[in-house]
Amino acid sequence: MLSPLLRNKFFRAKSLAAAIGALSLFVSHSGWAEATEEQRRYDWVPVEDLTDEQQARRSYACRGVYLDPLSASEVVDPLNADIDIEADRTEMGANLISLDGNVAISQGSRQIQAGSMVYDKITERAALDGGVEIRQPGMLVRGQKAEVNFGGRDASFVGGEFVMHEQHMRGSAGSIEHLSDGVVVLNDGRITSCEPGRESWLIKGRRLSVDPVKQQGSGHGVTVELAGFPVLYTPYITFPVGDQRQSGLLVPSISTSEGGIDITVPWYWNIAPNYDATIAPRFAEGHGAMLETEWRYLSRHTMNTLNLAGLYNDKGGGDPDVDRLIAEGADERTLRPYKGENRWLASLFHQGGRNTRWYTEIDYAKVSDVDYFRDLQPESFTTANSTFLNQGAIIGYHLDNWNVSARLQSFQNLLVDVPPSYRQLPRIQANGRYHWGPVGLSLRNEWVKFTHEDSSYVTGQRASMDYDLEWNQQWQWGFARPSVGVQAIYYQLDEDKLLPSANANPSLSAPYFSLDTGLFFERDGGRQTLEPRLFYLYRDQADHSDLYSVTPGDALTSQDVNFDTTLLTFSYDQLFRDRRFAGGDRIGDADHLAIGITSRWLSSDLTTTLASISLGQVIYFRDREVSLTHNDRAQTIEESDLATKISARVSDRIRLRSDFLYNPESNRLMRATTGLEYSDDARRRLRIDYRYVREDRVELATLPVDQIDTAFALPFGEQWQIVGRLFYDLDESRELDAFIGFEYDDCCYRLRVLARRWLDSKLASLVNDEKRYYDDGIFLEIDLKGLASSGNRVQKLLAETIPGFRQSRD
Repeated sequence: MLSPLLRNKFFRAKSLAAAIGALSLFVSHSGWAEATEEQRRYDWVPVEDLTDEQQARRSYACRGVYLDPLSASEVVDPLNADIDIEADRTEMGANLISLDGNVAISQGSRQIQAGSMVYDKITERAALDGGVEIRQPGMLVRGQKAEVNFGGRDASFVGGEFVMHEQHMRGSAGSIEHLSDGVVVLNDGRITSCEPGRESWLIKGRRLSVDPVKQQGSGHGVTVELAGFPVLYTPYITFPVGDQRQSGLLVPSISTSEGGIDITVPWYWNIAPNYDATIAPRFAEGHGAMLETEWRYLSRHTMNTLNLAGLYNDKGGGDPDVDRLIAEGADERTLRPYKGENRWLASLFHQGGRNTRWYTEIDYAKVSDVDYFRDLQPESFTTANSTFLNQGAIIGYHLDNWNVSARLQSFQNLLVDVPPSYRQLPRIQANGRYHWGPVGLSLRNEWVKFTHEDSSYVTGQRASMDYDLEWNQQWQWGFARPSVGVQAIYYQLDEDKLLPSANANPSLSAPYFSLDTGLFFERDGGRQTLEPRLFYLYRDQADHSDLYSVTPGDALTSQDVNFDTTLLTFSYDQLFRDRRFAGGDRIGDADHLAIGITSRWLSSDLTTTLASISLGQVIYFRDREVSLTHNDRAQTIEESDLATKISARVSDRIRLRSDFLYNPESNRLMRATTGLEYSDDARRRLRIDYRYVREDRVELATLPVDQIDTAFALPFGEQWQIVGRLFYDLDESRELDAFIGFEYDDCCYRLRVLARRWLDSKLASLVNDEKRYYDDGIFLEIDLKGLASSGNRVQKLLAETIPGFRQSRD
């Protein structure tokens, strides 16, 4: 046996036996720095010890970061690398080599440390003791004892623990197997993404497997614990490790309201790299059990999402307000019209033709009844308040100067007091655009067949053309855009709906001319501008008499030919439009001059608009005879309301926007929309919107609106924030929607709780104004970071009502 010899530096060799042989000639007194606290054992660096660059990588909710010491090192395959060894003492035998004291082995990107090691030269296996660490890029595995196969790169530990830095995940076990492909297997193990010293959530399992390459995990005999309490047991589970999608059970979503408890247990199915599904059994107390699914498919040229949901034999709902109304003698069938019915939802969204001249799109949604979203609250607040569902499909082709398309379009109306819209089956368009320097020619052609689910409505076909020639000249000091064109409409109406005297094939046409011109003035080095603008529009009056009162009936019931046309809402942005109507059934006569002026204040580098204010008005030179319906009077006013538009960055934190309409003749404010948004680096968010519309607006014949809508997110501390919203109708003196709640964002989980109250619009329409019927609910959302989320209903609600909320929490 060789006597121990001293050395003062490590030795490098091609094999472990050769390295140990050379090592016996030297002795090193240098050793690995001794680990201190639990955080240091997991490579956890507290926030106060991070550099500025490391701070940028830290999530605001975490009090530190897992830092891999090898992250900046070049990755070298251990099987193709030299072996470097350090130890205090070495003994060599025929087949066994013993190292003792501060053993440190480097083999490519793999580093091993131990108190002692015995190596078998024949099997290339080593037994290590005295606290063993194996480190490679992105992972650290530690145990009291270990066996390492230097030929196959696998290892097994007794009493081990591990950390995966990039995935922000750590674990421990009675024994750990580190396989050659990088997979870590834990026997009687536990895994969490919480920082060292905290275990807000845990996965415990008889056998847990983690693959850092595929970013997937699985477990047998698994229990999920929250705050030390077991909440789920499953004989088998799969879960994601990092950002890779992985099939598995997601955390249930739970809410409660006056109608009872609502719980959804979603399961994610990663079918293929480009195909997945979420299958979510749901129980809504008062309605029953239902199933909600989402299927997603992505190909080279298409993107597709299919949503299906079904509720069998609705129990009618458990709203106590409805119970009281029924007890007072109200008709149950009126208040619970879907009791005993099957209710469902189907939605398909498709986009195709990416990176090709062809393109396709399908946006189709349908529900079993108009109250589906009111009774069975969806995740999206916007969807819950939809007034209609789009049902459309389009196919088109882009040429160099033309775009040709065919569209099928219909809508499902979700408002009971609004008649259904016309169906467009189909709408065919051929639109061309040519440029010769500043001269541009637009050629818009369209043919549409209109049908209606109500057989009493006028139906038929409409062909239209709109051609214009424009000269667009721009200079540093201004611009001029004269344009001349012609618009024509041709109809072929279904005669069985018309009066005998009505024209089944009316047509109308009118030429038009417009001149849009403006100047740019600058001062203070270009930081402030003054931009006057004039827009003159002349459009001949076309005879629309053949489109009015074409069906039997009196002045109130006789129908006009109007398939898709409405009045444009007047605002500053509408001053410079060349038409009065949106849609294709009216050619609005015009002879007017729009006058506008805008002033902007720019940043010192002239790249950002800090504030702008615009003021404008239309001067009419003749009455407007063309109206939307036969009951409308000719518009005889000589000047429009004064339109004002204001936007400003009051500071880096505050933004203001406002639109006003003021009537100088009556000296009254006719319409106002104003909003303020506040956001800062401390993640504070505030939005205040106010909307006002005066009832006696003759031109638009609108109902009065007087509403304020405010929402906020107010953090306190590093991890807490209060969120809230109040949407209030000042005219009716009642809240339309309100919620208050909090979010707690920890390093390893996020908790959101909301208490919400919203107006039940259907009940409000059935009872006296003195009685206010509202729905109340409590919504809970838990996101176990690195494992699963309970859904995103609360997240979507906050993101839709608080600007920047999603970005502020990422």
